[in-house]
Amino acid sequence: MKKFLVILLVIVSAPAMAADSLDVKIVERFTVAFPKAENVKWYDTDGKMEVYYNNADITCHIWYDAKGNVVKSLRYYTEKDLAPFVKARIQKEYPGKKIVGVTETTKHDSLSYVVSLEDEKSWTIVKSDATGADLSVFNEMVK
Repeated sequence: MKKFLVILLVIVSAPAMAADSLDVKIVERFTVAFPKAENVKWYDTDGKMEVYYNNADITCHIWYDAKGNVVKSLRYYTEKDLAPFVKARIQKEYPGKKIVGVTETTKHDSLSYVVSLEDEKSWTIVKSDATGADLSVFNEMVK
């Protein structure tokens, strides 16, 4: 009977131990990939690991799947870090508007931007593909 209980305990706790070791591996990989990350905060949501951190002036958010693969990342920053192609295209299409914020979204098969613009009378939220070739207004608000 004792042998049965020990075996049962091992079987029941094995997935939890495997999950813990996976979490440790994800954290170790993250630490190696982003050695200068600051204010690092980890969350476990529905079996997916999430990390929020700052890297220089950029706020970042990464989601990992149960196998430790990056599923999606978001980066929040200002005009100075925006890709030159996208920045030039936005400035051409929206003259007189200032870029005040950028959200960069990366998934396994895509890169896109949501860019906040401002002038004296309004705010404009623009979506862009990776190169700035495909721009569309997502939202416009009057001040």
